[in-house]
Amino acid sequence: MKLILISIIAFLIFTIPVFSELTVQDLEKIRSIVKESEDSLREEIKKSEDRLKEHTDFKVSEMDKRLNMIFGFVIALISLIVVVVGIPQIILANPSENF
Repeated sequence: MKLILISIIAFLIFTIPVFSELTVQDLEKIRSIVKESEDSLREEIKKSEDRLKEHTDFKVSEMDKRLNMIFGFVIALISLIVVVVGIPQIILANPSENF
């Protein structure tokens, strides 16, 4: 019984600092720490967004170049097919006495 009473008194003595309150200075210190952290995070997010925008712009410009090149190849291929198929068809459609 004495052990339990001594234990309770010891716990009460150690828990006295738990009931302390935050002062205005403590709150201001916490606010400044949070503000510094928030500013740092905003800065990192801004840098990350800039890097992402730069990377995306580069990828879009590269894709645009490739699409233009492919479009040119498709037009050239269509022209080649028209010439290879169309000219013999024109010759066969207009029979002349030379053949």
